[in-house]
Amino acid sequence: MKTYWTFGLMVLLLMGCKSTLVSEQQAEQNRQQIAAQRYEVVLEWASPSSTRELNALSNANLLGIDNRSGRIDLSGSENYIRVFGDSVSVYLPYQGTRYAGVTPNNTNGTIKFEGVPINYALDYNEAKQRSTVSFGMRDRGERLDVAITIQANNSADVYVSSSQRNSIKYDGYISDLQ
Repeated sequence: MKTYWTFGLMVLLLMGCKSTLVSEQQAEQNRQQIAAQRYEVVLEWASPSSTRELNALSNANLLGIDNRSGRIDLSGSENYIRVFGDSVSVYLPYQGTRYAGVTPNNTNGTIKFEGVPINYALDYNEAKQRSTVSFGMRDRGERLDVAITIQANNSADVYVSSSQRNSIKYDGYISDLQ
């Protein structure tokens, strides 16, 4: 009887695991799109660094339905990273703690940038079928470093570190630039 339970449990576990394998053609298409520097990253979730202030907002239910201090839904809000040639356009809502500086011309804490980034770099890991894009930005005295990890299935993780704010991670996907 014990072997039947074990076998049944194994079958359920295997059925619950879905494959995330990506075809070679899709992986190559993804790589070419990134190499051509013509794509857009659309973000679905923000994962800010946990701080006392953010936890207080979460405990007071001020972050919105189904949001918590470490995971905030961005659906319905404008956000993007657009790469076109040697230029980038960035508009990211920021949830977190700013610990230095004041933003002139109030941007509500949004990370905004348009122009040529500092030290744009692209690295492709053939074994993992993963691209890593990194660049820096300067905006109103603030230095921001961005690292984007793009999987072959078009999912993207974006890490932003700043000279004036706590770091934040975003989850999303890439798409063709319209």
